[in-house]
Amino acid sequence: MSITKKSISLFWALWLLVISISVCIAVMLAGPLGDFFHNLREVAPSASDDGDFEFLISALFLVGLFMGFGQWIVISNIIKITKGWILATTIGFSIGGLGSFLFLYFLLPYDYNFYTVYNAILIGGTFIGAGILMGFLQWLSLKRKLAGSFLWSLANGLSLLIGLLPTLLPSYFMFISFFISIGLMTLTTGYFVEKLIIRPEIEISSQKEAAI
Repeated sequence: MSITKKSISLFWALWLLVISISVCIAVMLAGPLGDFFHNLREVAPSASDDGDFEFLISALFLVGLFMGFGQWIVISNIIKITKGWILATTIGFSIGGLGSFLFLYFLLPYDYNFYTVYNAILIGGTFIGAGILMGFLQWLSLKRKLAGSFLWSLANGLSLLIGLLPTLLPSYFMFISFFISIGLMTLTTGYFVEKLIIRPEIEISSQKEAAI
């Protein structure tokens, strides 16, 4: 087996394990953290103020942080990347997701009869925005040609959107759809990381070694 194939095999083994675990931990911690911030506000309980917004902020921050750290661990085992990747992922996912959510929340007209469609657009748009800004900042951290950031940003947005598809299943499949969703997101992001970041770097390294 060539060094390239060994590197790709190692990447996938680490990626599927580390990223899945990182995102699961982040989501599990988001609930308690969201409750903590909600309780700090000391507001009277109401149907319209149930802590969902605090959970959203906590989830965006923690998923961005844990996912960024997990991605950095995996990718840095194959090629050299700076710790700026973690910061780029955390900021991009958090700010991109929150900004997209607020934009759509105030833009979209709410209609109870179309709640499912409204919710799907709101959540989908939130994750697409998170993926696009995250991808752009990640690419900047790699210090590569800016032209490549467009494709990488779209790839991230698409990966997160694909990962959301299982959440469209009926509510009684919620537990199963959660893990399927993380699996899909991990596979799609891994595919684009391999094609757009890992392989080009390995090819450049191989060319340099062959030239020596």
